[in-house]
Amino acid sequence: MITTTDYAITHPLLSWDIIGWTCQLQDTTINKLIQLGKKNNWQSIETIINAYNQDDYAVVITCHKQEIAYVNLAFEKMTQYAYKEVTGMRPGFLQRKDVTNIQANYHIGTHIKQGKEAKSKLVNYKKDGTKYLCEIHIIPIKNTQGAVVHFLALEKEIAA
Repeated sequence: MITTTDYAITHPLLSWDIIGWTCQLQDTTINKLIQLGKKNNWQSIETIINAYNQDDYAVVITCHKQEIAYVNLAFEKMTQYAYKEVTGMRPGFLQRKDVTNIQANYHIGTHIKQGKEAKSKLVNYKKDGTKYLCEIHIIPIKNTQGAVVHFLALEKEIAA
């Protein structure tokens, strides 16, 4: 959320001010992703940037231990959880052990252990307890030595 305390406003708010703020926020987020990628020697930072630019997808990046390292604003909107609340947690907390996810979790877990891409549908729960169906695409992120160091998940709420 942008507040006026984040920026010095010395004139009436104009439309290009809002565009400028949006670009600054996007640049800051992309820069965070690039820094994370460089720090961990990712092979392809472009994959992350392209994923981030898909506004209708929630982006989740987890470390190899499957702990959340990054989420975008679309994730926050979809789940009602803020970045600070979920950092370090495992994404499974959104599922609340829903029995409909057993097969999907097995499929995803098997692929993650093998360092492979996975696609599935899961039942997740928002912060307020609302149940929703989520389509997920998980992509392993490898470092320059070819080892999987993070996972990128693109998630989208879909009609049940």
